[in-house]
Amino acid sequence: MRRLLVSAVLGAALLATTACGGNPTRPGAMPSPGAVVGSGSSAPGAAVPPSGSASAASGGPKSPVPGAAAGLSPADQAICTGRREVYQKVTTATQRYAGLVDGRYAGGDQAKRQVLAELQKALADYRDHLARRAASAVDQRLAGAMRADVSYVSKRLTDLRAAGTDYDGKVFLVVDTIVKGASKDQRVPALCGG
Repeated sequence: MRRLLVSAVLGAALLATTACGGNPTRPGAMPSPGAVVGSGSSAPGAAVPPSGSASAASGGPKSPVPGAAAGLSPADQAICTGRREVYQKVTTATQRYAGLVDGRYAGGDQAKRQVLAELQKALADYRDHLARRAASAVDQRLAGAMRADVSYVSKRLTDLRAAGTDYDGKVFLVVDTIVKGASKDQRVPALCGG
């Protein structure tokens, strides 16, 4: 059951990453950890990829502004682009954490603790980024969405802290909520087109 849940989580994360300018995959192909986070190996027991590997894998020119953001002012489009860049660290950390729980990466609880700390920092940075930029948004819908997402991310941070060291249980459920919330619960991605 957990493997099915992890597969669903990774599928949702892949969609979020692809929408944010990540690596495209073949239709119907299952994402490999290497394609998602830039690791060279997808074998069980493979080392956890470094946290900067996703940015290296998705390097190159940025894609044009997605359709949903095309109607926004240039200033708001810049906010959307900056938001996607900051959120990429959250995406990378959730994918790495799911890989540890699923057994695709070795490292046990020590690696989970390290990636969890990286995820908490990435979420805090993302929350702070949204809070700083909300006041400069021209479109009031975008400003309101950013303020709502600040509350959403703050709640997920509280949930992660409350989950303690139950890495494969409570912590994983919060990570799963974060992955699913990227497209379902957060409001800024819909306005920014990803």
